Amino acid sequence: SSGKPATFSLTRVVPGFAEGIAGMKVGGRREIVIPPALGYGKTATGPIHKDETLVFVVDLEAVSG
Repeated sequence: SSGKPATFSLTRVVPGFAEGIAGMKVGGRREIVIPPALGYGKTATGPIHKDETLVFVVDLEAVSG
């Protein structure tokens, strides 16, 4: 929501997000829609409710590692 880049390991995200990033090229933009089974499913806590579909718009700026 800040509009600033975030840096994180794909081993620390829900499976659907990691799958959605796969194959992206630096400079690319992708909308990633994650069904509950590949997101938080029935174990969601906090602001994300259980069985919610997640939607992200990702601009890939760099890859490391």
